[in-house]
Amino acid sequence: MNELISMPQFMNPIAQVFKIAVHGDTPLVYLCLNASLRHAVFDLVTSFAKKYKEIIQRHTTSRVSHANTYTTQQSDRQLNIMV
Repeated sequence: MNELISMPQFMNPIAQVFKIAVHGDTPLVYLCLNASLRHAVFDLVTSFAKKYKEIIQRHTTSRVSHANTYTTQQSDRQLNIMV
């Protein structure tokens, strides 16, 4: 981060947090105060969500169904062992 002054390693994360705190609030201020920018960002996010909604649902559904199948098989095995 600093090429001119050698700093201890623990100072690097602290410096990064302060850098983000100082410079990271500007986009939030613009988003809160600028209506046209706010509408453009909202339109972009909603178009992205509509475009990828099916992919996201398919991905989450497949993960849930695999987890339920595994859980069901595991509980069946436990019942067979107990009987």
